[in-house]
Amino acid sequence: MRPTVRRWLLRLVIAVPVIIGCVALALFLAVRAAPAWWEQANPGAYAGELGTQFENACVSQITAVRPAAAASAPDAPYRSEVWRVSLSERDLSAWASERLRPWLESNDPAFRWPDGLGGVRVDVRDGFIRIGAPVGDDAAIVTLDCEVFVDDAGGLRVRVVGARAGALPVPVGLALARAGAMPADVADMLRGERPLLPEAVIPADGARSVRLLGVRAREGALEIEARTESNPAR
Repeated sequence: MRPTVRRWLLRLVIAVPVIIGCVALALFLAVRAAPAWWEQANPGAYAGELGTQFENACVSQITAVRPAAAASAPDAPYRSEVWRVSLSERDLSAWASERLRPWLESNDPAFRWPDGLGGVRVDVRDGFIRIGAPVGDDAAIVTLDCEVFVDDAGGLRVRVVGARAGALPVPVGLALARAGAMPADVADMLRGERPLLPEAVIPADGARSVRLLGVRAREGALEIEARTESNPAR
């Protein structure tokens, strides 16, 4: 073998592991690094108080007594005028970080918070919601970008359209797998193939419910359009 060729091969043999090591280190650091939005979505020292206030405000909106729509016939079932409310990302993040887990556990005694999953934070962008949480022993921040919308059949759907591990974009399937095994129906919901709620209806009391008509993510806030209705006769 000619000396020049030998030298180049030797350099290549030395360089390849170095390059692989640098790439691996860069990927490791990217996964361990918190994404830029994470600290911006920190609800702060008063997150518990803000989360509780937000939850109480939502209950007040859901249970509020609203006049019947002007166009309703006298004998028609009760329906209010369409009403709207804007949920700020700060309030959403405070509630998600402090109140989501106890709310889930109090509403379903069989629910178990996934092992290794930390507190959730929320960031609202134009067109989607960014939801993140530290996951696993290394507490890498796994982020899911989710579209939330009411479909043509009146169901509430969530569709994951992007994912990151730390600051590194990853395939959605890989990010979901990192969060642990999940039932097939939950995976179908996150892919948008099955509605989160077949009917986007929230009970208000024994006689009334709130029907979600639209959900739109705008920069910094989630905008809800809804109508209060009487429950169907049984």
